[in-house]
Amino acid sequence: MKRITLLIFLLTISKGFSQEKINYFNGDFDAALEASKLTKKDIFFITKGNPCPVYDVFQLNLNNDSETINFLNDNFIVFEFDLNKSSDVTVKRFKKYYDSWRGSPQLYFIDQDENLITDITYTLEYSHAENLEIWKDYLSVEENWETIKKEKRNNLTLESLKQFLLYRNIKYSPYDLMQIKNVIDKYFKSLPKENYSDSENWDIIQKYVTIWSNKDLFSFVADNKSEFQKKNDPVQVSKYLSLNYNKYLSSKSKSDIEKLATKHPYTTIEEAKSAIQEIQNSATPQLWLEN
Repeated sequence: MKRITLLIFLLTISKGFSQEKINYFNGDFDAALEASKLTKKDIFFITKGNPCPVYDVFQLNLNNDSETINFLNDNFIVFEFDLNKSSDVTVKRFKKYYDSWRGSPQLYFIDQDENLITDITYTLEYSHAENLEIWKDYLSVEENWETIKKEKRNNLTLESLKQFLLYRNIKYSPYDLMQIKNVIDKYFKSLPKENYSDSENWDIIQKYVTIWSNKDLFSFVADNKSEFQKKNDPVQVSKYLSLNYNKYLSSKSKSDIEKLATKHPYTTIEEAKSAIQEIQNSATPQLWLEN
């Protein structure tokens, strides 16, 4: 009886809160489940783990967007589990709601009987508004994901590729980078090469293709820079190439850079040549990494 009275008190306080901030549930998780049953709301369960820059951005976006605040307060019991401030008993209790590989935040949509509806991550590859749209469709995420995976195998179009990339970002996998590369490769291989530089395809390349993740496709952009610049912002194309070359060279030793400087693309592509010159001019002998 006392527990129910306390629960009603907590809910009454919560209802009195302004919609200017997230109404985090103040009781324990068992009380949150009871509150979920009383209010007929599902639980928006946030796992906070070790310090993570993604979590900081997530919190900033979460608490400074009125649409998000209203959506969460109106539809969920919002419960946050802080791994670092919890007892060993609590950590063990919530073991299924934390995967160390994923960082934080980890987001779980749970029904009133503690059945998992879906679990996702918060991705900085997409805007907060795009993350929020996924949350609004949380009841269909698992079904959508199964459909998207089938379309990726059987009917890969630009639209299905975009959907796959979005869901692959929010549905955690330790093999996500490999899977993203394979699907992008499949998509581009289905196109005539003259279409690679089309604006919608350039958007995919900018976002997901680097000199590390897909060297062949990156090299195609470099070798056909003029075609990409005709159809897109020429400054952005050049910045994209420069950024990749500079990051790539920053991890190389002095001897490696000397060898690379005599080979394509560092003898022909302007951004690659500039990257070589910049690192050679700025590095002092004691800063060079030696093999």
